[in-house]
Amino acid sequence: MNPISMLALLFAQVSADPSAALFDAIRRGDGARVREILGEHPDAARARNADGATAALWAAYTRHPDLAEIVLGTREPDFFEACALGRKERAAVLLKADPAAAKAHSADGFSGLGLAIFFGHDAIARMLVDAGADVNAPSRNAIRVSPLHSATAAGSEAMVDLL
Repeated sequence: MNPISMLALLFAQVSADPSAALFDAIRRGDGARVREILGEHPDAARARNADGATAALWAAYTRHPDLAEIVLGTREPDFFEACALGRKERAAVLLKADPAAAKAHSADGFSGLGLAIFFGHDAIARMLVDAGADVNAPSRNAIRVSPLHSATAAGSEAMVDLL
């Protein structure tokens, strides 16, 4: 097989990965493609990217939270997804079931507090601080962002004051 044919075969294998296609469609904000991929490959909704982020978190990260609802379908968001997506009632239920969640980090390294603050969900952030979240804990990934960094990035004077 010549090198060109091998490259074409490798590209076809990479692009055929439904999880990679899903994350790319979410990044582009292509709801129709997200629905199409999930219709053909429902298990892709549970995929994680190389950093450990779920597809629902990825939708929040890429500023397409409406796509998170499509990815979640009938599944309830996990604690970190709830914090990032502003699902306070769900975050409260999960926090009550596991109080240690207030100090936990997602698979991709972010705290629920940092996610809530960054995405402007002040009520969730207050709930987590009241539950004992560490306001100074940096993320457990390469960027080492703290909740204060998130509040500053979000332009939230109220959250800076809270912290």
